[in-house]
Amino acid sequence: MNKENLLNFWSRIRKYVTNKYLVVSVVFAVVFMFCGNQSLVKRIRNAREISVKEERLREYKEKIQDVSVDLRALEDPDSLERYAREHYHMHADDEDVYLIKE
Repeated sequence: MNKENLLNFWSRIRKYVTNKYLVVSVVFAVVFMFCGNQSLVKRIRNAREISVKEERLREYKEKIQDVSVDLRALEDPDSLERYAREHYHMHADDEDVYLIKE
């Protein structure tokens, strides 16, 4: 940029830069967006965190439903015995257990 273009540019923006209402508005907008506890940046970050936590809550509720279904199934003594045999390799005293690993 040469000197003439620079002076021309300054003459066009001088009325905006010297306008006290515009300067105060810009300063207020910057403070509002980046400073303080209620800043726009923190609000966006908190909104993202809330959505992540709501997703976790939904997953935990689904897990609770699955576990409660399993719990209701294990109230029957026969199914409890079958579950113990399958998952914990338990057996009665007169039985032999053979584990086949693939």
